[in-house]
Amino acid sequence: MNEKNGMKKIFEPGSIIDLQTTEPATINHVSQGWQMRWTQLRPGPLSVRVRAFHTPRLQYADSFYSSDYLLEGAYPAGSVLLALIRGHGTYSFKNRLLQPFEMIVMEKNDEIDLLSRGSHAVLTLAVESVYFHRSFRRHFGHPLSVLLRDNRLTMLPPYVGHFVRQMHGWMEFFERHDTSGYTPLDFAAAEDNILYGLFSLLRTEPIPPRSDQGRFDMRRARELLREHLQSDYTLSDLAEEMGVSVRTLQYNFRKHLGILPKEYLAKQKLNAIREELQRGGRDRATVAAVARRYGFRHMGHFIRQYRTLFGETPAQTLKKRKSTGR
Repeated sequence: MNEKNGMKKIFEPGSIIDLQTTEPATINHVSQGWQMRWTQLRPGPLSVRVRAFHTPRLQYADSFYSSDYLLEGAYPAGSVLLALIRGHGTYSFKNRLLQPFEMIVMEKNDEIDLLSRGSHAVLTLAVESVYFHRSFRRHFGHPLSVLLRDNRLTMLPPYVGHFVRQMHGWMEFFERHDTSGYTPLDFAAAEDNILYGLFSLLRTEPIPPRSDQGRFDMRRARELLREHLQSDYTLSDLAEEMGVSVRTLQYNFRKHLGILPKEYLAKQKLNAIREELQRGGRDRATVAAVARRYGFRHMGHFIRQYRTLFGETPAQTLKKRKSTGR
């Protein structure tokens, strides 16, 4: 990070990203400041298309996902992140189902935790923190923390289309123009146009009173499942440890995540195994040992589940790793 004319630079200006892949982890290699983990939740390849542009204090990305996934990780340090999802599925952020066209707001290097069901696009705008907060207060008349205390930010459906067209226009502008000769003031004018243009499309909506959401600790339930991936830990074990019934587990997972706990646990295990195979051993004994460590006792059943989710067998995953040298 450096500072010039009183403006902090956290991105490399003029940088353009245009990437399509079925290996989402490769996005981390080309993005500026993102470190993410994807857990695939639906059978078949997860195809991702990312287009992004950068100014010194702003990064905009339009990312299309073809299927269901859980996204965890970090966004660019020193920024405030705004994210809007366009799709017809269900989307859970930090164990709460999002309302249609609700704006996700993250700051202070908070951890990303987004579970998405259905194909959709994610529009993200990462803005240098000091610049964002100063501009936000100037436009709305209140600090972000005060406004979000009892409200959430949303966007009316017609405005979403307007925002997308506006940002596509900026994407095309930066793709066509050489910005190497731009001064900080040139970039600042574009940044103000983009940021205040977004602010003008947002509205505040009161957060409804919490009903029974606080009675079940979804975060703890997910942590327990993650801690016990390499075991025969069952939903009955989780229910007992949480002091609730299995039916209560099912109800809360479906309500707040849009997925049943049995499916959530199985997909977490299969994705963890795939990560190990991509990093580790290269023979069938290793596959069997890794599968057993995650509680799979019947190899035929395990291989069928693995192939259904990822479109390849564990042996094929190892073969791909060997051929690519990863």
